[in-house]
Amino acid sequence: MIASILSTVLLISAPPADQWRVSPAHDQRQSAPPGAGAEARPIRLGDSVPDEGKFRWLTADLAVPETIDNKASAGLPVGLQISAGDGGEIWVNGQLKVRYDNDHPGLVLISERAVPGTTVQLAVQAYAKVQGGDKFDEAKWVLVDPERAHGRLALTVDPSRLLGDVPNGIAGLSQGGGLADYEDATARKLREGGFKWFRMDNILTAVVKRTDDGTLSYDWTDFDRRVDFIVEKMGADPIFAVSYMPLPFDAVRNDDRQSAPKDYSLW
Repeated sequence: MIASILSTVLLISAPPADQWRVSPAHDQRQSAPPGAGAEARPIRLGDSVPDEGKFRWLTADLAVPETIDNKASAGLPVGLQISAGDGGEIWVNGQLKVRYDNDHPGLVLISERAVPGTTVQLAVQAYAKVQGGDKFDEAKWVLVDPERAHGRLALTVDPSRLLGDVPNGIAGLSQGGGLADYEDATARKLREGGFKWFRMDNILTAVVKRTDDGTLSYDWTDFDRRVDFIVEKMGADPIFAVSYMPLPFDAVRNDDRQSAPKDYSLW
């Protein structure tokens, strides 16, 4: 009797099949999907993914359909193509399968030989919003090319065999708010990469500050450190973007600081 009541409660409390749910935001990437019973609310395809610039889990228990693209799925390789937010990663039955970005949906192989009705646990850790990706755009079943599904590629590496220096495949670097450190060892490693230029923005953000009495103070320490690191230590050309206002010069008070200066003569 108790078992019967318990099973009834579980059936009632469980979300319906194929229903996606979205979790509250979290600040950093998490190393595993949320467990059963975690807080979440329903979300549908086409809905907005909240755009606080944080991570969220989208989860669902999905059943392999009998037909995909008007073809019987039984025995065929089937997958799920998913896109949400500005990129993220797709987990199937608790295992990380693929990562995707805002331009390329993620495709996961669910079964090499599908059995309709089989249920899989899907969890998508999505990041929104960086470059406009604020939608739950896609989550569809697809038939996968058998050659792609069944094929295996073996890579053999002989670490004792040296073929020469790695060709210089990247001409420069780009980094927003500076580096985590400006140590000599970091500069040596970047110099070994042969980078010809280094682009940075937010270079004047820390230069100007307003003191308690309303006067402006100037501190070029961070700016000089960046220049010395790029020019002297790396031996590269600096490319500096001045599109971010120091807060005292900002015409519009906002965290992005991408407005014009409020006083061009002062600027």
